[in-house]
Amino acid sequence: MRERNVSRFLCGLIGALALITVRSDQVDSFSKADVYQHFGPAVARLDFSGELHDGSWESSPGTAFLVSDTGLALTCNHVIPPLTNYKSWKLTARFRSLKAEPVVGEVIWRDSGLDVALVRVTVPADAKPLVLSAEQAASLVPGTDIIALGFPIDLDLSVSPGTVNVRRSAHQWVIDAALNPGNSGGPIFGRDGRIVGIAWGAAIRWVVGTSSVPLEGIRYFVAADKIWEALPPEQRNLFATSVQRSLSETSVVRVSDTIDITKSNYPVTFDAHTRTYAIPFRAEAGYRIVAAKSTFLSAANMSGYELDVAPDGGSAIARFTLKSGPQDDQWRGWLKATVELEQEIEEK
Repeated sequence: MRERNVSRFLCGLIGALALITVRSDQVDSFSKADVYQHFGPAVARLDFSGELHDGSWESSPGTAFLVSDTGLALTCNHVIPPLTNYKSWKLTARFRSLKAEPVVGEVIWRDSGLDVALVRVTVPADAKPLVLSAEQAASLVPGTDIIALGFPIDLDLSVSPGTVNVRRSAHQWVIDAALNPGNSGGPIFGRDGRIVGIAWGAAIRWVVGTSSVPLEGIRYFVAADKIWEALPPEQRNLFATSVQRSLSETSVVRVSDTIDITKSNYPVTFDAHTRTYAIPFRAEAGYRIVAAKSTFLSAANMSGYELDVAPDGGSAIARFTLKSGPQDDQWRGWLKATVELEQEIEEK
């Protein structure tokens, strides 16, 4: 992926599967864990690899999701480079988990303007197509909650909540869900389990004059109503129209939360100023945290970092100190990190 301060990544073993069809007019609400469990089987890690004419190889990872029971899956066009660039190429999809057996994909339609594409793949037995909702996308307003599913960087299927912030253009919205390289092409869910868009990218830096400022929390998705309008009718007519979900249980989940804090106040005139932070992370309902680790993405003037899990497994707390100032210099301290929590179902 080309890029909410809190993101959650869950993965685990799928138990017994039962299917329920939800009428399109039925109001339902799905939590982050619900989205992962019920719709995860329809989401795939997409991998493109191609041999260039000089003999070298290129690869491009992304995410795709099923939209029909005939094997049609949507993704971003930029996940699949122009095929004429290569002597040979291969496109594979692994549904629900990086450990899944890959299936071969073929490109059947692409729109470079919207940056979306359709591929056809073999449908896994437990994967039910997701519903692309042009109607819901067209009625989006700032403040709407959404949930993203995808395969960021080298991580397994991950779930990340967020909020719609503002419209960027006629076909794109800005959200604050944690999207990273590899999330491109992944589904953006409304709270009722229908798709309002496709994860697209992020703003990395903001250039103002001669200054370049790193950005966090500015991510984009392509709106489902614009995608629906662009799709070929013969393909669009095959799309799923009712939300189908699976009731499954995961014995283990992995949850990732993002720390994104910048200390930019300068309360002392001629000296630096420090502040100690304690950031709590709660276990998912019905689970307990059994292990935790941190990955630093970017840090400056940060010290004393510790991540401790509570004895009962109900939470973990990250503690650290940031330094900033003084007023006559105004340098900042910050920490951007991912906290990964391994959780197990609580014994009853």
